[in-house]
Amino acid sequence: MQHDNHPFTLSTSPQEISTFLGLDYGLFIKGFSTRLASFDWIATSRFFQPRIFLRMGNTLRERKMYQDFVSYARARAPPASRLNLDAPGDSATDPEEQATRLGINAAAVVEEVLTYFGCRYEWYMIAGSVRRRERLKEKLNGKLVEQTTGIKGIAIRDIIAAVRQMASEDELISMELEEICGLIQKAVVDVR
Repeated sequence: MQHDNHPFTLSTSPQEISTFLGLDYGLFIKGFSTRLASFDWIATSRFFQPRIFLRMGNTLRERKMYQDFVSYARARAPPASRLNLDAPGDSATDPEEQATRLGINAAAVVEEVLTYFGCRYEWYMIAGSVRRRERLKEKLNGKLVEQTTGIKGIAIRDIIAAVRQMASEDELISMELEEICGLIQKAVVDVR
């Protein structure tokens, strides 16, 4: 799983992961005599949605097995799902929007995953930390320092560090723009 573009390990147990996905781990252990047999096994997952592959281009062309699987999945997509491929406004690229169209509640699946693998607390701690960093960066960033002072380059880093010494992250997040600009101007005097 990805958490705001940061990998997040749910489990390192293939058996636990297979069980969650609804796959027969025993078949995986036995191995597959053909590529088609492995594809058939993957298709038994409760999350397998062949319609997803109808819109996929030739990404990862150098990965022959993946391309073969995309072809396999496309061939299994219900005929009705092929009818609207060229309909106007039917180019959902947002994963959440795509999931909704397929009748999947992405938020509910994430909650199910977090519960099953017992990592809800860690996930939300990371989410809170990421949101906090984003809010801080919205309030105090190099562009604001440059606009406030006219200074460019590496000195901006030193000014931001000085401002962060003057106020805690919580204080900076709760400040108005004018207050932060005032701290930036004070930091310029201190840094020079």
